Amino acid sequence: MINDLERIDWASLEHAYGPADDVPGWLLGMASVDAEVRDKAFGDFYSKALHQGSVYPSTVASLPFLFAMADDPATPDRGAVVALLLSIGREVIDAEEIYAVVCGPDGAESTIYPDTANLMRETR
Repeated sequence: MINDLERIDWASLEHAYGPADDVPGWLLGMASVDAEVRDKAFGDFYSKALHQGSVYPSTVASLPFLFAMADDPATPDRGAVVALLLSIGREVIDAEEIYAVVCGPDGAESTIYPDTANLMRETR
C-alpha cells in the first residue's frame, strides 16, 4: 500500500484547507497499531478531506486505499474505516442529484459527486 500511495501526486490534489500532501500520512495513520495515532488520522481526514460532508479530489484518491484497509483483516479498527467509507458514500449519493455539476474555485466544472457515487457503487 505504501508504494501505491507514493504513486499519487498528493500535493497536486486538494482538501478543505489546501494541498493534500498530508493525506498519505493520515491513511497510514489509520492503519497504525497505536490507537491515538489512528484517532488523530481519522479526525484529520474527517475534518479536512471530508470537511462538512464536502468531497475533494484527495477524498476520491483515498478510496482505493480505504477499500483495501476495509478488506484487510489485519487492519486495526476496520469498523472505523468502514464507517468512513459509509460517510463518504452517503455524502456523495445524497448530493449527486443536487450537485450533478459543481464549479470549483477556478470556475471549472466538476462532476465529483456523481462520479464518486458511481465509483463507490462499482467498488462494492
